[in-house]
Parts: sequence; structure tokens; C-alpha cells
Amino acid sequence: MNPTTTSATPSRTARLERLGRFLEMDPGNALLLRDYAFEAAQAGELDAAIVALRRLLAQPAYEPGDTRLLGACLRAARRNDEAQAVLADARMRWPGDEALAIEQAKACFADRDFEAALTALPPDPQDPMLAGEACSLRVQLLHHLDRLEEAAELAQTFSASHPEDPRVPASFIPVLMDTYRFDEAVTLARELLDAGIEAYPVYEALAAGALEAGAPAEASQWTARALKVRRDDGRIWLLEGLARMRGGQPEEAALALDEAVTLMPDHAGSQLALGWLQLLQKDQARAQACFEAAVAASPAFAESHGSLAVLAVLQGRREDALELIRKAQRLDSTCASAQYAKALLAGADPAGIARLAETMLSQVRAARRHPSN
Repeated sequence: MNPTTTSATPSRTARLERLGRFLEMDPGNALLLRDYAFEAAQAGELDAAIVALRRLLAQPAYEPGDTRLLGACLRAARRNDEAQAVLADARMRWPGDEALAIEQAKACFADRDFEAALTALPPDPQDPMLAGEACSLRVQLLHHLDRLEEAAELAQTFSASHPEDPRVPASFIPVLMDTYRFDEAVTLARELLDAGIEAYPVYEALAAGALEAGAPAEASQWTARALKVRRDDGRIWLLEGLARMRGGQPEEAALALDEAVTLMPDHAGSQLALGWLQLLQKDQARAQACFEAAVAASPAFAESHGSLAVLAVLQGRREDALELIRKAQRLDSTCASAQYAKALLAGADPAGIARLAETMLSQVRAARRHPSN
């Protein structure tokens, strides 16, 4: 069970209130506490669920499921240290409980301790529901650890033997995107959507697919659906920003790209996208800051140096531009921004900068991998 932060339905709210009244009359009733905590978690009332579960765990007859739910609620409430402590105690009491092990792995994942999360996962759960959940989580962890071939092999093997379980294919989509198997990612996303599977990675792949097909309005529809699920993923904000730029909405694009940069400060592509938007808006100071941040994030990415070269030409800093061009072309002899900087030095019309910006954005879209998510 995953606690949610969405608004409760009226019927769920009414049931929660009714259970609360019963608890007032019988505050030590373990069954009532368990029901109340479950309903509160489902309704997104995390604090109420945590209080009820703490009371339940103070009783001698609490169960592994009570601890799992408390760990999940604490994790959802971003109280991960508490979640880790609760789950560690529970694993000592029930060392063979595979569902508890999976919840502990999720808590490690939330702390970005990917190796610890992998270690916590049970190797081969016998329960089919737990097997799919554990494999999906393992694929995500391997993806974060940049063990992409291992993640792909695991996902394909599991899906071949469990074709009815959509969780692992959904987790496989980001791996496909980050191994430049983009068409496969979009195809898999459409298959899942046609099967009625509404998963977050599906939205991301379809947004990227729409963007590459030249349909920014459709891309924004998919990013909007993704952002309803979660708003802490810089990848989606980057896609949203690029879609808004392509759709002629620079102010909305800037807000989205600012969010992408905030969430992924070490992702050169996001910094470059925001920098080129600022350059198109004639804010050279902000553009330079973004391009320099892109260089700091990825010194071997030629387009970051080439973008600075373009800016140096526009500012009349010829020697700086020449040095930046040389640096960019040493890294990539076909660097588009360095070639454009050379053309500007030779007298090309600066009005062509909009066309170069489109080329740069295409490269940003292609370079999906980043250290954040």
C-alpha cells in the first residue's frame, strides 16, 4: 500500500471521521487503530496515520504490516530517518518478511543510498505481487547506478516470464530512453497506455516523443499529467520547458527550465536550454551564467564551450571566442555552436541565432541522461 498525498474522496473522508469517533470511545482498540491508519494514509492524512500507527506499535500484538505502513507514511512525509529506524527494528524482529525488506529498500532509495537499497531487496520473492514490485525497484536502482545493461537484461527477463505484470516494463522505459532506444521506449509507453496502464514513465516517454515529432502542445499535455503525479523530477520540467519554448511561450518555458535547473543543477543540458532561452530573450548576463554552469557540470560537453563562444562573439570578445571555439572543437569537431561562432566571426548574420537555438534544443532533447533521477 502506498500512502497518497492527493485529496480524499467524500466517502473516504466520512469513513475516516466515523472511525475517529469510534476511536474516541475505544482508543486502545488495535483493529480500529489499524483501520483508521489505513484510511488516513489513503486519504493523504499522513500525520494522523503516523500518530495512529505509533499508538498501534506501542501495543504488544502489532504486525509486520503495521510497521510497513508506518515506514511508508514516514517516507511519504519526508521523515526518512524515522522510517529507517522503524524498519531496521522491524527487520530484526521479522528478518524473513520480504515485504518489509522491500519497504526498507524504498527508504534507502529515498535517501539516494542506491547500493544499500539493492542490498535490502529480497533476491527472489515467491509472492508474484512482491516479485514484480522488487524487480521494478531493482531496475530503477540499477538505472540510477548507471548499470544500464544489467537493468535492461533484468527487465526483459522478468517481463518474458511475467507478461501480465506492467510494473517492470514501466520501470524499463527510462532505461530505454537513456540507452538511446527512444523509439522502443515510446512504443512500449503506447502499449502500456493502450492496456490501461497509467504510469509516470509512460507520460515522460510520450511527452518526449511528441516533442521530437514537432507537437509541443501534445507534449505539454503529457508533461501536465506527469506533473500531477510528481513535481520533483527535473526530467519532466526540462521537457515541459522545451515544449513551451517550441510552442512560443518563453515566459512559461523559463519557469519550467528554472525548475529543471533547480532540481538538476549538475545537468548540463538543462543549463544550456535555459541559457539559450535567455540568449534569445537578449539577457546575455543570465545566458553566460547558465553556459558557465553547464561547463562546470560537464566539462567534456563541447556545446557548453561552443555556446560560450557564441556569446563571446556577440559581446565582441574575439580572442576569448577563438579560444572557446578551439576548446569545443577539440572535444567535438562537429560542435554546432562552435561552428556557428566561427561563422559569426566571419561575418554571418546574427539573426541566425534562432535557428542555432533550435539545433541546440534538439541536442538537449537527445541527451537525456543526467545524474539526477
